[in-house]
Amino acid sequence: MNKSIVDILYLESLRESKPTLFTDNLIAPIGELEGSKRERLFQALDALAEQPSRVSPTLTQLPSTQLPNSAPYGSVSCESKDCTLCMGCVAVCPTRALHHDGDSPSLNFIEQDCIQCGMCEKACPENALTLNPRFNWDKEARQSVQTLHQEKAAECIRCHKPFAPQSMITMLQDKLRGHSQFSNEQAINRIAMCEDCRVIDVFESMAEDPTEQLKY
Repeated sequence: MNKSIVDILYLESLRESKPTLFTDNLIAPIGELEGSKRERLFQALDALAEQPSRVSPTLTQLPSTQLPNSAPYGSVSCESKDCTLCMGCVAVCPTRALHHDGDSPSLNFIEQDCIQCGMCEKACPENALTLNPRFNWDKEARQSVQTLHQEKAAECIRCHKPFAPQSMITMLQDKLRGHSQFSNEQAINRIAMCEDCRVIDVFESMAEDPTEQLKY
């Protein structure tokens, strides 16, 4: 309908009676918001989502709302078959949305902390990460720690101590096989040793054959 027609109809209605001021609260007051600007926004949106709507279901019943690529909210997905857990993404993440617990080879993620800066996507040498800009209305899921990728730790072939992701060790052995510094199977096997056993193995080989020193 044309805007001018709407204006005319409104003015005609004013002749019959004065406009009524609507004073009822549309939503319950949520009180004073605390924290950073981002935290206050999440508090306000969560409070809004929990309010019963007179027209449609509550927002909490929606899984998520897709946002434009420039939005600073969203999730990150990881292609497990490509990820080697090199932790390059963790090193560049400015908010620690991507992190690891330090106890096992795993990549963890908290969606609420992600600002979709794209640094993790650019830092990943395997192109295993993908950004998904959205707003997740499930507060619990948004704030919880998600494990994007996890695998068994490789055990040192000499002392059997867990020391690195198995996929990374396999990838390094495949890529370095045939390199001048890894021309024999003994050198390739050192990649599958922990940092202590690797040094011990090098010095033992030099003690047995002094000419090995010429290679280092």
